[in-house]
Amino acid sequence: NVHSEPGLGTTFHIYLPLYVGERNEVVAKDLGAPLEGGDETIMLVDDDIPITTFFLNVLAEKGYAVHTFSNGVQAYQELQQNPKKYDLIITDMTMPFMNGAELAQKAIEISSDLPVILCTGHSDNINRDEALAMGIKEFCKKPINSEQLLHATRKVLDTAKLESEYQ
Repeated sequence: NVHSEPGLGTTFHIYLPLYVGERNEVVAKDLGAPLEGGDETIMLVDDDIPITTFFLNVLAEKGYAVHTFSNGVQAYQELQQNPKKYDLIITDMTMPFMNGAELAQKAIEISSDLPVILCTGHSDNINRDEALAMGIKEFCKKPINSEQLLHATRKVLDTAKLESEYQ
């Protein structure tokens, strides 16, 4: 039923039938443990400013030190000067001057234990299997949300840490 009077408002009365069947308990969805951050230093390479800003904010909020670069050439030059400064590279695939796969190859040549996460939205140049075969540790398809980004970051960093301990 609806009752409405100008200047006084509207009242809705909704009548639902009483359910007399078997009652199911609502089970809370297990969201898992909160996503952990860290204190590692990350090189973030992407020419798309909104994506860079999003990734930077998500990672920095969890304690990571993030240094951003807008193309692979700038990132490569930084790696040449400071090869041990970074614990992880997160790079876009499609960028001007040097794409993410080329940057990953050059980074691995400089420091074979430096893990790389390659993110791509629409590249026919590389797929997951090809990326992993060339030494990239994680391949993420865009769009990527904050939970996926943090999960991939922590997974790759923890795996790299374990690998370095066993060498």
